[in-house]
Amino acid sequence: MIFLSHSIGAHLINRLLILRPDILSVTLKIVHLMPFFRFDPDEQLKKSFLSTVARSPHLAVPFLQSIIRIARSLPSGWVNNLMKDVAQISDSRDRKLAWDLYKQPKFIKNFLELGLEEIREVPELHDNAAFRIICDKCPMHILFCGGPDHWAPKFHMDNLINLQQANAIPNGSVIVEFVEDISHDFVVHSNMVSKVLIFVLNAIKYETKTNVCKNTERINIV
Repeated sequence: MIFLSHSIGAHLINRLLILRPDILSVTLKIVHLMPFFRFDPDEQLKKSFLSTVARSPHLAVPFLQSIIRIARSLPSGWVNNLMKDVAQISDSRDRKLAWDLYKQPKFIKNFLELGLEEIREVPELHDNAAFRIICDKCPMHILFCGGPDHWAPKFHMDNLINLQQANAIPNGSVIVEFVEDISHDFVVHSNMVSKVLIFVLNAIKYETKTNVCKNTERINIV
């Protein structure tokens, strides 16, 4: 079994494998894309702001919903240009899909509540014990990106490298890569998807000399 995750999915998969050693025992490889498994942005001001907002969802969610309601009243051309120039969503079909989703009251409410819960629940530091347990059984490939990415900044990658060098987590079991010209929301940027796909395929084909998983004849991508 191979796990492929993005953002908060990395945190969820790591927790699943800790809670379910039976699943971990048949896991061949883990591939995390821009993992949000620690909440520690590279700017302290941004960290303080997001933490404050996350602790007050009863105020933050209605406020952000009101902004969306105001945006709905704007001319569609304005919204389209904002998404193209500010959000940098180049494909018109992607902009239409994103705006159609954001116009749905239930979607935006669920999206905001889940996002704020993630900020409250995700730890500030890497869970070294979890890395030792998981990576003792199978390798983990992690892609970091430019942006800058506030959810998985580059210094998180540097920390993982340092932890391996200090033998705080199994050395050689966490394989990291940094690609400057992709972003956390790569899925809405058609020119970035192929680069992420190449990383995923290379990670799946990658052979490690240590910490090789058993049962390599049974590979399922989930």
